[in-house]
Amino acid sequence: MMLDDVREGNNIAADSAFVAMQVQTIRGDVIFQTAPDDSPARRYQIGVNYLDTGAPETARQYIDLAMARGHSGSDVMFHWLLALLSGKTLLQLTDPDHRRLRERLKQYRPARHDAWADGVTTIRSLLIAQNDDQDHPPDPRFDRLGKVQQDKIFQHLELLLKGPEERNLWNRAVQQATENQLKDARVQRVWKYFQPVPARPRRYYPEPVRADDLTSVVLVVCGLVFAVAVLCLAILVLHGTAGWHAVAVLPALFGGYRLLVDGVHWLAAKDAVRAREKVLFGELPEMTAPPKGGFAEGIDRYFDRYFGTYVPRDTERTSWQQQTAGIRRLIRNEIVEIFRESDVKHPQLAWLVRRRVSVVRTQWETGALWQYRRELGASTETKRNTALGLTAFTIFGLLLVMEAFRAQPLQALLMTVVAVGAVRVGAPRWIGLVSEKDRFKRESREAEAVLAHSMEAYERWTQKLADRPSETEMATWLDCDRKILMQKLLDHYHVAPDDLIAQAFIEAPAPGSSRARVVNGPWRYTRYRLLVFLITHEGVRQVSTELEFAEAVFSKEKRTNYSFGTVSSVYVAEGDSGHEMFELRLLDGQKFDIPVDGAGVGDEVDPEDTPGVVSKVTFDAAGLNNTLHVLEGIAAEGKEWVNLEKSRGKERMAELLAVMGEGGEN
Repeated sequence: MMLDDVREGNNIAADSAFVAMQVQTIRGDVIFQTAPDDSPARRYQIGVNYLDTGAPETARQYIDLAMARGHSGSDVMFHWLLALLSGKTLLQLTDPDHRRLRERLKQYRPARHDAWADGVTTIRSLLIAQNDDQDHPPDPRFDRLGKVQQDKIFQHLELLLKGPEERNLWNRAVQQATENQLKDARVQRVWKYFQPVPARPRRYYPEPVRADDLTSVVLVVCGLVFAVAVLCLAILVLHGTAGWHAVAVLPALFGGYRLLVDGVHWLAAKDAVRAREKVLFGELPEMTAPPKGGFAEGIDRYFDRYFGTYVPRDTERTSWQQQTAGIRRLIRNEIVEIFRESDVKHPQLAWLVRRRVSVVRTQWETGALWQYRRELGASTETKRNTALGLTAFTIFGLLLVMEAFRAQPLQALLMTVVAVGAVRVGAPRWIGLVSEKDRFKRESREAEAVLAHSMEAYERWTQKLADRPSETEMATWLDCDRKILMQKLLDHYHVAPDDLIAQAFIEAPAPGSSRARVVNGPWRYTRYRLLVFLITHEGVRQVSTELEFAEAVFSKEKRTNYSFGTVSSVYVAEGDSGHEMFELRLLDGQKFDIPVDGAGVGDEVDPEDTPGVVSKVTFDAAGLNNTLHVLEGIAAEGKEWVNLEKSRGKERMAELLAVMGEGGEN
């Protein structure tokens, strides 16, 4: 089952509009979870996890904290450098960041030479290569790096690659991205990331037998009265002259017993059939609308979707929905009752609703949905025993009563009236009690069967989701898409990677996309809207496109070029819908708005989320911080931005070389 099978709706918006997320999923995961007493090593590992999932600014904060508490090593320095420089050139560093870079490089002393130390050395050589525009000979140490270190450099430091050798490394990075873009069954697995962890099915417990204390008292009293009256009639018969009538007592008692047992069960079965027909065909009572945004409303949406989607073969949708309205209401109420007061969220039950609806569809197609008369009705044996009992009780009972009237008319009349009265009072209550007990037994059996079948479906579904992509895989695939898109744009504009002064990406949700994340992690989307800014000496080349993430397919590409002096303003502001919007304004009146957090008013927050982290991490992973830094500089300085950046770059490079030495190591 693909994601389209579980999406809640098909809202559509224009390019500049935004439609709320169709499916929202939050999964518990320990890779980003923190605790106040976390060790420096744990803080460092969380930072590495954030780096691997494309949130370098957040990663650096955690690694900084770990380093401040004494955690050190070449691996720590390597990841800190990646987090600082990820997706940036030296010119894109802020002044405080550049100062930190100089300080860390000056203080760095490798404890031993290993793959991580070689990685740090390689990053140093890439930084030194920024010093001039001359070509540098190949650095053989790069090819000797471990695959982990190479992959991480390819992922994060492509903008530090310049000159022929560095262009070769960029080409290798693009080639690797092309090879890995659909690796590990991406197309077949991505949809699973957006599925919530399914909740285990629970047993439905039917309403207990409805019988008050008065019913028990009435049945006992009526039973005793009836027994005394029948006993008195039997004594009158036995005292009569026709001794053979005494033989009629036994078949009369047998007939009464059969009526008492089988006859009542037959009537109870008829009640069950009528109850089922009322569910299937009866007029449904008005139901109070559930609270907006609550659990019950979420379950209602799933029932609306799946009963509208899983229509039986050769059946009109309207007819299907009308004739299953009762059974739909019954199943819906059952699920809401079972899970309402639990910590289960309604998205975790989408699979269960889907399963129950598919069962109803199968029953419709096979005709089983209409076989309730055979399933609930009395058995042939019950009917036969009832008929036999009624015949025996009527014939032999009448003989006994007639004989009693011959012997003692007044006493016989009195006992007959008493017996009939006891039956009139007690029989309805007895039938009701038996019906209730039969209902409870029947619903308990059905609940056990539903639970068993649901557990089988649950096991199949969890097994199907067992290979859902990890956070690192999702980030890696997205990074591959970004590199491939970048190369496509470089080819289109005939620009080499090292001709870029700066670049910036914004990765935002496309209208109508579904989203998911782990606790404290960035939102991931089924469809992205990507905004790319390529900064060259000629100006800004802006490209927007949409990415269908599962298939890695780009569409709806739009290109815009403008000079540095035409950028009026750039900022992030909260829109009317509660979404954080990236807003870019040009002097000619053009404006570009794009939601950058995918969040809004009323969004669900996981109890394990650290307050404020999700929005910050989503901004970070979307590339917003770097984009704002670049475009704010252009908006503020206009045409002079290029010259000022070049001047700042020379000053920074001189300061950096003074720390590192021209190709030297500490």
